[in-house]
Amino acid sequence: MAVTPVMAADPFQPLIEQLDSIISLQHVPSYSLTIVSAKKELMQHTSGFSNRKTNQKASEHTLYRIGSITKAFTSLAMLQLQEKRLLSLNDSLKAHVPDAPLRNAWQVKRPVTIGQLLEHSAGLLDLEKTEFDNNSAKPLSLREGIFLNSGRKVMWPAGLFYSYSNVGAGYAAYILETRVKLSYENYIKKFLFVPLDMMSASLLRDNRTVKNLATGYDTDGHTVIPYWHMSLRPFGAINSSAKEMGHFVRMLLNYGCYEGSRILSRESIKRMERPETTLAARAGLKYGYGPGNYQYINNGVLFHGHGGDGDGYLAHYAYSRELEVGYFVVINAYNYSALRKIRHAIEKNLTQGHRPNIPAEKFLSMKVMKSLTGTYTSITYRFPWIREEEIKQDRISIYLLNKTLMISAADGKTEPLYHVGQSTFRSQQDPVATSIFLKHKNSRYYISDIGNYVKQYDIK
Repeated sequence: MAVTPVMAADPFQPLIEQLDSIISLQHVPSYSLTIVSAKKELMQHTSGFSNRKTNQKASEHTLYRIGSITKAFTSLAMLQLQEKRLLSLNDSLKAHVPDAPLRNAWQVKRPVTIGQLLEHSAGLLDLEKTEFDNNSAKPLSLREGIFLNSGRKVMWPAGLFYSYSNVGAGYAAYILETRVKLSYENYIKKFLFVPLDMMSASLLRDNRTVKNLATGYDTDGHTVIPYWHMSLRPFGAINSSAKEMGHFVRMLLNYGCYEGSRILSRESIKRMERPETTLAARAGLKYGYGPGNYQYINNGVLFHGHGGDGDGYLAHYAYSRELEVGYFVVINAYNYSALRKIRHAIEKNLTQGHRPNIPAEKFLSMKVMKSLTGTYTSITYRFPWIREEEIKQDRISIYLLNKTLMISAADGKTEPLYHVGQSTFRSQQDPVATSIFLKHKNSRYYISDIGNYVKQYDIK
């Protein structure tokens, strides 16, 4: 007698139920999630409403704004131009666009390079409030957006520290337009959207985008946030469906290939995944922000990815080389609490059963450890409107506790640091080194995810 095989339950169904519950409790109108391997889409699920007023349900074809994930596409474009030998990431900004409005007191010895613009290590503050708030009826050209602030300057020598700034992507794309004689939007469409079969994706509010774009809402999930044109589209203007963003994540997992077609070289994708332009990177820390792609750790797994804030939308993509899986998720509400819960659920699902491979702690003498202890203060800051008193308050304490080096951050969080090689350290469950102590020009620095700090004095 033949036995009818029992169909396996959908491994993602519990996750879907959990996410549906989160958006209901958090008053998020809709979310869309795509999970992929290098070879195929593993799941796609969209739930909720793209427009509360009309009760229009979201679908796999619904477009959302992906915000700063656009920087990954800008970086891919610049890496393509490097492959075509139209430029190098080591080239200076001024070599390609000498008219770019940027004052650099260190121009001779430390010119701003393309790689630094893409890795946020050019010494730039973020956009001024007038630039963030610019939403003209007609979208600005890239040149017009660049020249909104003609007095921009480099705040500390380029190539030293990572400090996030939306400006860099704009300058990089300005170089792109001068090299290829195409608008940034047309280049991205021709050389990235089309090869990735992202035929619905856009950077402008054209008729098709208007028809398929989910309405963006504020934190309450009900107050509509109007469409924002953005003064510099290369930092955050892409509209896409989660399903098509899955193609992008698959390409990254495949080291530059999508459905048998090579879009970028394996070497370019590897370059995208690692920082090279900072003091920390040159001193041996391979963890950090590469061009449009940063690293982070969850449940002992190293992920590559990027988040995006589209004002009314929040998005995130991530992938793990170790697990050989990735995802893209987006919501149409400015609700970071909801996105954090959603990401936690997704990554818990993807990492379940994984046993992290933690690097062994290496010997460090008491003399060396004592030399690292002290009070360190922040030396970089992001926004132009940050007050000097706020900067001074951002400090950390490094001290010894039972022969273990400890760090106490400004937010009160305290944790041990484990030496793993050279001057690099890790936290308790980190599978790679994630921080570093280094010396530069007679000063000692501590650099990690939490920021860039210089030692002020020893702890008495």
